[in-house]
Amino acid sequence: PGGQVWNVRVGRKHHAPYGVFEGMTISDAGAKVGQAAIGYIPTDQEWRFVNIYEDTARWYE
Repeated sequence: PGGQVWNVRVGRKHHAPYGVFEGMTISDAGAKVGQAAIGYIPTDQEWRFVNIYEDTARWYE
C-alpha cells in the first residue's frame, strides 16, 4: 500500500548506492493506523498456544 517501491534513479551514488525507498515501513504504517504493527493478528485461542507443534511432536509411532 502506498507505493512500496525502490527508486534507483533518485539520489547520488555515494549517498544512496542502492536507491531510495519510497514507501512506509511496518512501524510507519502501524503509527498511522494506531497499532504497533499491521498485518496478521492472531485470535485469543492462537495466543494461548503460540508454539504448539513447533517444539513438540504431534504423535509417536
